[in-house]
Amino acid sequence: IPELSMVGATEQELAEAGRPYEVGVARLRETARGQILGLDHGTLKILFCANTRRVLGVHILGEGATELVHIGQAALVLQGTLEYFVENVFNYPTLAEAYKVAALDAWNRMPRLTAPAIESRELLQDLAPVLDPAADRGPELIPAKNEAKKAGKGDEKKKERTTGASPSA
Repeated sequence: IPELSMVGATEQELAEAGRPYEVGVARLRETARGQILGLDHGTLKILFCANTRRVLGVHILGEGATELVHIGQAALVLQGTLEYFVENVFNYPTLAEAYKVAALDAWNRMPRLTAPAIESRELLQDLAPVLDPAADRGPELIPAKNEAKKAGKGDEKKKERTTGASPSA
């Protein structure tokens, strides 16, 4: 009986919801570890949002599925994108390399991001945490800077630090 693990949405759920998506597939036999293990069967599938490129679901059937799914789960929970899998290095030879293969498979079918697409309000909102990770954590990360700006005293404090003079001098 082959191992089966999944996290997130299925293709059927996405289709029923009318949500645009792209699928990336990797066959475990195509990885170096799959060849070392002599695997003939096994598939890793990643579902990506066609607009934001975020991971929507991961489905794995075959050897090591229960040990591989946590990578997809982390990407899903952290709102990871297709680019994460394409741009990062996976240990070699491991079955986890299938994530990169599947991402490249989806990347080859997805439209390239162009300036007008990036300017899209919806896309910018969805990518805001990716482009500026501190943005969604709130202003409490740098309260002194924010409070100084609110009070209009940012320039006075800067002058005091650089010249040693008090703001009233």
